[in-house]
Amino acid sequence: MNKFIRNSVAGVSVTARDSQNRPSNMSASYQFEGLFGRQKYSVKISFRDGVPDCLYFQDYPNTCRTVDRRIVAAFREGEYVAR
Repeated sequence: MNKFIRNSVAGVSVTARDSQNRPSNMSASYQFEGLFGRQKYSVKISFRDGVPDCLYFQDYPNTCRTVDRRIVAAFREGEYVAR
């Protein structure tokens, strides 16, 4: 089982914006501890209607992993700001 390393997210960037200038795609890197020690991977995040929709991890770049509903709810409440 891989364990995400807190505070390891880096290189966050908006790679596309929608017609209202909200992020429609973002990318970032992160680290995790796994079977082969500490590793650095990347993730792409797609947005729909201004909120996170899918996560695409480096090892499965074509597989949509839905964003946790609590994060989506918090995002809608303004707890996260995507610039």
